[in-house]
Amino acid sequence: MKVAKDMHWRKRWPVLLIVLGASVCGCHSACFQTAEIRNGVQATVGVTRVQGAEEADVSDYSVLVKGEVGWAARPDRFGYSIGLSFISPFKTKNRSIMDGGELESGDFPNERPGVLPEFKVQAPRRLPVDLTLDVRLMTAVPERIGILASRRIARGLAAYGGYFLIADIGQLAVGGAEVRLTGTTSLLAEYSTWLSDHNYPNDYRGGRRRRPYSFGIALSYHLPRRQEPYDSRPYALSADKGEE
Repeated sequence: MKVAKDMHWRKRWPVLLIVLGASVCGCHSACFQTAEIRNGVQATVGVTRVQGAEEADVSDYSVLVKGEVGWAARPDRFGYSIGLSFISPFKTKNRSIMDGGELESGDFPNERPGVLPEFKVQAPRRLPVDLTLDVRLMTAVPERIGILASRRIARGLAAYGGYFLIADIGQLAVGGAEVRLTGTTSLLAEYSTWLSDHNYPNDYRGGRRRRPYSFGIALSYHLPRRQEPYDSRPYALSADKGEE
């Protein structure tokens, strides 16, 4: 049993090393996920519109592409997942994205691109809501850490919310809904709002929101892990012994 567990983790260490090595600095408000971790592989593509510096055509729209591998929680065990997100604003005329120059003091909301590893741990499913700790990294330090909660309120419909501490943003609150269109695809819509005053560039003198907000939509595709075939023979043998 111990040997099997060691081999199990040895197979996953290369994945962890690749995820950590791929990290590039970035920062973003998008979440696009419930607190429920599902078995299998999940891919998500979303677009976010942020309302921040009202007179600057900078980082108004941005894209998030995420891949994730998950192991679902049960009443008697935790769930967990490993993911990798690519985030980037659309390049605009007023400010060059990833120009290689030194960052000035402050930045615009959702301006900085990045490739960010993400780790989630879901509490055993004994509560009326799913509850998950979410940590997203930039290089070796957390870019985002927070709590997600969600509940399936109807067939194919779930509501979720979260509170995060995010580098260069501060405190952030997120709320959204997931609609399952089919067994494998979902549509997500979410709203997020800064709970801390945003630090804009010192050289920007235009209109600005002290606490920006954003709205986004995403499409998610879930590929379930293949389940082991159901074997009823042990139960049949037990029933036969009981009859004897």
